[in-house]
Amino acid sequence: MTDGDEKQPQKGDTVLYCAHDVASGLHWWRVAMGFRRPDGSVGEAKWLAACDACFVASAGNALAVRVAGDGTWDGSPVTFRAQD
Repeated sequence: MTDGDEKQPQKGDTVLYCAHDVASGLHWWRVAMGFRRPDGSVGEAKWLAACDACFVASAGNALAVRVAGDGTWDGSPVTFRAQD
């Protein structure tokens, strides 16, 4: 985990996510996290996003969020709650 200087994902950043309902907003962490996909390919993520339910279930710990997938940020503006 790292604090980093970036305050939000930048176009092209890899984001891990929980893939649940995000109507209530997302909780974001700046991370430096390697991962392996079910097909065996590997990647490196700069961000992790979780819905409210996963945030509560993980007690705010990014490493405890159950990741469902990854994606590449398309550069769209994002609103999120930064985590300490």
